[in-house]
Amino acid sequence: MGKYKPLQNFLGAGPKRPLSLSYEQIELILGAGLPTSAHEYAEWWANEALSTTTHVQCRAWIGAGFDAHPDVAAKIVEFRPRSY
Repeated sequence: MGKYKPLQNFLGAGPKRPLSLSYEQIELILGAGLPTSAHEYAEWWANEALSTTTHVQCRAWIGAGFDAHPDVAAKIVEFRPRSY
């Protein structure tokens, strides 16, 4: 999960409340660009069970206690506290 660990750390360090980040802000947090699929497909931002997901990006926000809700057209993701 190395590439997405900075996002997990960022989300985990703040209060558990909804937070909207632009793709550009996420890329600054990561220190790297998001893949093309993140820009084109909402499915890239899918929320899956931490215990079964094989998607490293999902592990970052789920591991920090959030679900991702993207607006691909606007290039914004709202991270909402995960309800268990």
